[in-house]
Amino acid sequence: MAVGWNLDESEARYMLGDVLCEEMQLLSLRPQGDYCISPKGYVALESNSSTAANVAFCAMWFNEEIRYLFDEIMKPGIEAAGYEAFRIDQKEHNNKIDDEIIAAIRSSRFVVADYTGERCNTYYEAGFAHGLGLPVIFMVRDGTPLHFDTRQYNMIFWTPDDRATASARLKSRILATLGRGPFNLEAGD
Repeated sequence: MAVGWNLDESEARYMLGDVLCEEMQLLSLRPQGDYCISPKGYVALESNSSTAANVAFCAMWFNEEIRYLFDEIMKPGIEAAGYEAFRIDQKEHNNKIDDEIIAAIRSSRFVVADYTGERCNTYYEAGFAHGLGLPVIFMVRDGTPLHFDTRQYNMIFWTPDDRATASARLKSRILATLGRGPFNLEAGD
């Protein structure tokens, strides 16, 4: 919803100078006479974009061999914990995929990263989320080699023949890490 403000020049100066610069300190007045976002403004933007979201970004290998990982393990586990599961290949866009991934991670509440297939993109996406201070929940198919930088994290190991247990463990890990999300998608829980 777009909101239009019809402010005269003095009202606009008051909003920018007195409120956003002085009181809230979200903007700074530069010597050239224009405004820029202050460090406090950037912190406010970052915290609003990541903590208000109810989406879990799923970083994983896009391979038909393990398509069930998202459909039968990740998505049901995330939804049972009250969050929405998101996978970048399900979004229609006409931009560079890297920009879409970065934007999606920034607007997510947390990331679920599955290291099956040892995909570089999964390591990158989990690392980016870590850099933003977002929680990352780690998963991997049992038997997949783990690299040095991720071995020390508490992984949810899963097997193709026990998908229900893996989904339940993911739900439990999300609840223990983040608490219940706002969506009550599992009746009686």
